[in-house]
Amino acid sequence: MFSDSTVALSWIRGYVKQWKPFVSNRVHEIQDLTNLQNWRFVKGEQNPADIVSRGCSAEELLKNRRLWHGPHWLTLSEENWPKNEKIISGRH
Repeated sequence: MFSDSTVALSWIRGYVKQWKPFVSNRVHEIQDLTNLQNWRFVKGEQNPADIVSRGCSAEELLKNRRLWHGPHWLTLSEENWPKNEKIISGRH
């Protein structure tokens, strides 16, 4: 799984009790349902989810290859994917 938010990734890797209830509840669910080692950072410009949040027409969405197929590097073997940036763990 991917996120373009280093803050969210540090929350996911942190102790849930240190966050306020809103964040804590969501992070707890993510930690229970996913393997934390599978979370990776993706730059915003490579994140297909960002396309719809930036505002574009339906026609542009239909023609956007990255939205429908993901970033080009997903077709490569995992060792050729961009390296994970250093994410500071939220664990103190």
